[in-house]
Amino acid sequence: MNEEQIKFKVLQENEKSHDAAAKNHTRSVPYQYRRNTRNYIYKLILNQLKDSKIDIYNCKILEVACGTGTFVKLAEKYNCQYHGIDISNNMIQTAKRNSNYKKATFEKISLEDFYKTNQEKYDIIISSSFIHHLYDVEEGLIQIRSMLKDNGIYIALHEEINNRKHTKIEILDKQLSWLFGYEGHIQFSLSKRIKRFIKYLFPKLKIKVDELYFERGTDYVDYQLNFDFNLTTNDLLKTYGKVIPYCYYTFPEFRFLSNVDNNCMFVMRAEQSRAEQSRAEQSRAE
Repeated sequence: MNEEQIKFKVLQENEKSHDAAAKNHTRSVPYQYRRNTRNYIYKLILNQLKDSKIDIYNCKILEVACGTGTFVKLAEKYNCQYHGIDISNNMIQTAKRNSNYKKATFEKISLEDFYKTNQEKYDIIISSSFIHHLYDVEEGLIQIRSMLKDNGIYIALHEEINNRKHTKIEILDKQLSWLFGYEGHIQFSLSKRIKRFIKYLFPKLKIKVDELYFERGTDYVDYQLNFDFNLTTNDLLKTYGKVIPYCYYTFPEFRFLSNVDNNCMFVMRAEQSRAEQSRAEQSRAE
């Protein structure tokens, strides 16, 4: 496949997989279904806005890859106009059903198409677990920045790196999530979930914790993770903004643990040189 065919395949496979995941997506995202976790994530975002001297009240917010409307409640809390875009029609339809906020709108469209008619329009752009889906990270960041107003900010939450070791508390929480169906596993029979939990309780039978490993070039859904993508070591991201370690865990109450600081948030400001953006676009064109 040539580059354009690969790019199309990445979008196609992401759309297909997220259509399939839409039904259980809301209950599988801790910062949507768990109030404490949601408030913690909101606090992280608000801290970044405060540091950047951005007043969130009445802002225009865009959520890229919004899923079932991850940050609608944040927008509603501060009376913001909210627009969510996603390539999955099932996600968008679920988001519409989930939200009754009058200032929230949703649209099935890709970032690649949406940015073309929405230049310098948003005060805040947010995404969660999105960057690694991009075929071309630099191109995606340029597109996102072009939609920010002069004092705008892009905040991207990102999940754990794929080789991180889980804490014992996380492992227990994962098992409880399976048992009670918090992570979308309610579709499995109760007997199967109970058997899995019993196996976990007995050390000799304890199952191995699921970890994310991707075979290079085969998993388009998490495209960048095929290439050991890691926000904290990515020089491209450091050029465009800053990476901030934080806790992205199911239980943020346990963020004081010594090894919970290897997840991160990426922050990009519009004023970090639109001239630099122009140079990058010119370089890519050449």
